[in-house]
Amino acid sequence: CNGWCYTEAEEDIVYNYAWTIEKFSRAANNCRTGKTMYSDQFTVPVHGKMTRWRLKMYPNGRKNVDQGYVTLFLKDSGRDQPANLRAQVKFSVVDAMGNKINTKTIDKEYKVLNHAFGYSKFIKHQTLMTPEKLLLPEDKLTLLCTITIAGKNIISSGALKPATVVMPDADVKLLS
Repeated sequence: CNGWCYTEAEEDIVYNYAWTIEKFSRAANNCRTGKTMYSDQFTVPVHGKMTRWRLKMYPNGRKNVDQGYVTLFLKDSGRDQPANLRAQVKFSVVDAMGNKINTKTIDKEYKVLNHAFGYSKFIKHQTLMTPEKLLLPEDKLTLLCTITIAGKNIISSGALKPATVVMPDADVKLLS
């Protein structure tokens, strides 16, 4: 074989971030529609670069049509430049047993600084406040955000056969 190319797939980057809000029923009842709460900022290393994120929540909806719901977004909060990547993002509520409930998934490109994507009607207050569902143990809401970023393809090529690649014999006949 006179030349070769090998495409290696990196592992996906998976990052889980949990946010617990105490006395959530008070926030849901007292926050006006459009009032925002933010998680602390967190960083996710992606292909040698640190990306910055935070969860953005409206306890009583972002707009009047969202009232009575929790609105939840993942916000690219880099300082100078956007994350400039495609991410699959899963939002869940974690119940008293540690189960992920109400999981919703989006797949978005974060290419503009400070953009946020998510769900205007992530979960109804009525659902959260139902005691038998155990979604607010001790009146604490725990949200889980799982960010998955596809691993890069690494392409190598050359004239000499690499030790890690099995090459077909040069006299292998291709079927036509």
